[in-house]
Amino acid sequence: VKKDVKKAFEYKLKGAELGDDYCQSCVAYDYENGIGVKKDEKKAVEWYLKAVNQGNVNAMCNLGNMYEKGKGIEKNESKAADMYKMAAEKGYATAQRNLGWLYYEGKGVQKNMKEAAK
Repeated sequence: VKKDVKKAFEYKLKGAELGDDYCQSCVAYDYENGIGVKKDEKKAVEWYLKAVNQGNVNAMCNLGNMYEKGKGIEKNESKAADMYKMAAEKGYATAQRNLGWLYYEGKGVQKNMKEAAK
């Protein structure tokens, strides 16, 4: 089929509205980046939260990034660390790296070089 990001977004949204956590995370990502839909970081946060509540590790990491950068939500490095930690504990490598960086910098957590290296 011909690539159609708007149509793809519509299908992802249908799945998200039916409660699929993967689709919810995809919809959030699309809102965050304006893929097939007008960019809306607040809606991205809403959809990431829905996916996080179902245990989606990708959404945990991406929501952590939203908190860390203050995108679509008030900047909160402590909550970013919490999101990264939840995903990191489930083996999500990107979240492990991001959490390590926060420990290295002492942002949102007590600076801890051992935890950063871990």
